[in-house]
Amino acid sequence: MCEVERAVETAIETEFSIEIINKLEWNILSRNFNAIFILEKYPHKINWVELASNENPKAIHLLEKYISENPNILKNNENNSIFWSNLSYNCNAIPILKQHLDKINWNEFSSNLSINKFFE
Repeated sequence: MCEVERAVETAIETEFSIEIINKLEWNILSRNFNAIFILEKYPHKINWVELASNENPKAIHLLEKYISENPNILKNNENNSIFWSNLSYNCNAIPILKQHLDKINWNEFSSNLSINKFFE
């Protein structure tokens, strides 16, 4: 295959990829453990409330960055409450929860499968 053909194929792939990306349901995708590679490429499309329930360790890194860059997430409102509830249940979110004790939803946290790590 010559360089021109490769360039055309790459352009078609890119168009195809963008078309597919725009069809994805980002609320559901944000919860998908195996979709992190897509979420990392398109952070502006992430539903952060849903990502808070994603137990993929790489999702936790995205969430840590989001929290540090968005101080409004620390304010008390209904949407933030859902975010922290989801995070409180997330078994890989213990490091974040330890830093934000006042945001933990203790009912959800009581079901966290990694509760023992919180006390280590």
